[in-house]
Amino acid sequence: MTLAGLGATEEATLPLFPEEERRRALSRAIDRLNSRHGRLTVYTASMQEARASATGGIAFASVPDLGFSDTVA
Repeated sequence: MTLAGLGATEEATLPLFPEEERRRALSRAIDRLNSRHGRLTVYTASMQEARASATGGIAFASVPDLGFSDTVA
């Protein structure tokens, strides 16, 4: 995965439509709940199947050993 063009939240364009603002507010609320009560306490329905099959994590400092199971709960 490659991320490009990232910027500070303050630099983002404000939502044009009310639906976009509601979606952003919902996302912020989910982030706050997950910060308070643990990762993946609240998630969108589209994540249900991925939640059960997603293992491992993102390696920032090294290449992971793919033979080692390190399931993230």
